[in-house]
Amino acid sequence: MTDVLELTPEETPTPVLVLGVGNILLSDEGAGVRVAEQIMKYPIPDGIEVMDGGTSQLVIVDLIRGRKKVIIVDAVCGDGPPGTLYKFGVKD
Repeated sequence: MTDVLELTPEETPTPVLVLGVGNILLSDEGAGVRVAEQIMKYPIPDGIEVMDGGTSQLVIVDLIRGRKKVIIVDAVCGDGPPGTLYKFGVKD
């Protein structure tokens, strides 16, 4: 007798994802990961998910699929002083 694997429909992801990315072992000290860790200490409203995206781009593609909005938190080398916030759109 063969077991039949029953597949269930994939769950719909929450509409908004806050994704902290970075490498905690490199020079940016995983700034995005650390921000996500701090946010997760507080109650998160329904419809928002906060995750540590680490460094794997292939996993990140799956994490953002199906979302209405994705906020990616990471460190960048910009023109402003450390701590400056930058907002990038899809075209950037």
